[in-house]
Amino acid sequence: MTTINNECHFQWMRSSEITYGNKIYLSKIKHSGSCPTPRYQNFTLQLPSTFEQLGVRLEHPREGMTLTLSNFIPEYDIVSPFQVTDGTIAFSTILSGNLSDQYYDGYIRKIDIVGPCDLNLALNHCEGEATIKAGCPMRSVSIYLERDLLISLIEDAGQYEKILNAMDKKAGVSFLDELTMSPETQIIAKQILDCSYDNPFRKIFLESKALELIAMTLQRLDKKTKKRAISLSSSDIDRLHEAQRLLFQQMIEPPSIKKLSTLVGINEFKLKKGFRELFGCTVYQALRSHRMKFARNLLLDTNMTVGEAASMVGYTNMSHFISAFRNQFGVTPGSLLSHSRRRVLS
Repeated sequence: MTTINNECHFQWMRSSEITYGNKIYLSKIKHSGSCPTPRYQNFTLQLPSTFEQLGVRLEHPREGMTLTLSNFIPEYDIVSPFQVTDGTIAFSTILSGNLSDQYYDGYIRKIDIVGPCDLNLALNHCEGEATIKAGCPMRSVSIYLERDLLISLIEDAGQYEKILNAMDKKAGVSFLDELTMSPETQIIAKQILDCSYDNPFRKIFLESKALELIAMTLQRLDKKTKKRAISLSSSDIDRLHEAQRLLFQQMIEPPSIKKLSTLVGINEFKLKKGFRELFGCTVYQALRSHRMKFARNLLLDTNMTVGEAASMVGYTNMSHFISAFRNQFGVTPGSLLSHSRRRVLS
């Protein structure tokens, strides 16, 4: 009989959401017509029947984020086919384990994994075979993110284009990083596995730790990307200056990055990366800075109120405007206005 790790917090009881069949099968949860589809979708997991008495759990800390937690000792080699039907990125941290995966996406690719290590993949409509070797404790955390949630988290990250393009592949697997071992992600993974909170505190804890692990991984990938700065041609530079001009000209209702890139004839990645290289800031940081400078000039050179100046630069929420103004100039717009007008009167 298969040995079960009985160190036990309640999380190593069988997860009712996991179904059992003849392979590992990861797909988005299907919603019935009577049930509204959430903004971000979670994943469901089927495991082979050999896993039924093992310590594997499925968690959904938030919409669009699914965790699989493994904590068991296989008594014999477990070999299983696997299939991923929907696009996802998997951030996996293996604390211990000895396994190998074969991916079939036009040709066979094999990867041997011996923990501790991190494995970060973009998966979409791919199949393969997983082998977990006997005798070695299998302790791991895998975080699966729905595409749109991931994009919302990494909108300005240097790896944005690489990850997005990998997730947009019609089929296959993309390795986002070579196998690495990070002490920081190992600590977080252990905290996730050892979590003993009950819900709702468990969900809060798991979400915060999962995001922390993702942030560390993306930062590592981003640093590697920044070492490979893109080269800007004179035509690219002209287009970036034109993008900046259009952005400032339309600051009340600014175009989206997608629209802006179309208007000037440059792809989104080069637009965002080019702004950072040419102007030293992101597209939205440039817009915010211009809005604040324009608003300051309105307050100093006209009789406009703070509310009127905010409206003139595209802000409808006064607290957001005041906060952005204070962050840029160190004073609130009201303080600047009253000080300026007192000086005029004196």
